[in-house]
Amino acid sequence: MEEVFGWLVGLVVVVAAIVWVVGMVLAAAYWLVSTVAFVVLATLDGITSSSLVASAPAVMWAVWGAVIGGALGFWTIAPVYGLRRFRPLVAAAPFVLMVGFSAVRALAH
Repeated sequence: MEEVFGWLVGLVVVVAAIVWVVGMVLAAAYWLVSTVAFVVLATLDGITSSSLVASAPAVMWAVWGAVIGGALGFWTIAPVYGLRRFRPLVAAAPFVLMVGFSAVRALAH
């Protein structure tokens, strides 16, 4: 009986250690990803010299990311609705809009 109890205690300790290590690794990974994302978003905002949406760079790029994601999501469902030929146009539309809004804001200032 003592062997089974010792084995269970050892298993619980090992699982707890694994959970703790995984938690620390995930926290570090999330920090790294968020830091890289912020630097990339700030760099993109600086390169364009104008916000595409009058807000913080992270919000602006999140909105455009959602628009681009929605357009690219259309890529997979377009054949179901018989719209396969419109896929390149819809995928390119957000980028064309982004350039257009940037040009308008840059010329307005």
